[in-house]
Amino acid sequence: MSSFETVINTTALGKRKVFMPVDNSERTPHVVAWARKNVLREGDLVILFNAHKSASDELPGGGSKETVQKYNSEFHNASKSLLTTYANELNDFHVKGVLGAGKAKKLIDELLDIEQPDLIVMGKRDLGKVKQIFMGSVSNHVLNTRDIPVLIVP
Repeated sequence: MSSFETVINTTALGKRKVFMPVDNSERTPHVVAWARKNVLREGDLVILFNAHKSASDELPGGGSKETVQKYNSEFHNASKSLLTTYANELNDFHVKGVLGAGKAKKLIDELLDIEQPDLIVMGKRDLGKVKQIFMGSVSNHVLNTRDIPVLIVP
């Protein structure tokens, strides 16, 4: 089980839990704006999630303890900043910002089991046909493995 850190929590309650993974892609601002305009309702709890890299992803040969800590701190701070940016854009709603280090697909699966949202709103990346065949996509994985509504914003 991975460890998650809640870095933003305006309230623990909401009428409806909406899970929204965010990243620093070009599509994320569109997804958040579209969800705000077309999906989110007063009283909703929006659970923003960002998966960030860990030093072990970037330093395959390892590194000194200080280097590993430096990388992990930078990734953590960038993730927290990203969540804060989108939380500020959704300030009309209750927002919980959660971050985790590791692979997005695995972390999203774990967090969905914990949070049990009513709806998932997410974007999709253009991986290209070949990469999608071999790698799959996170949005496709979530869509095909969850028994709750999943809204994928192109």
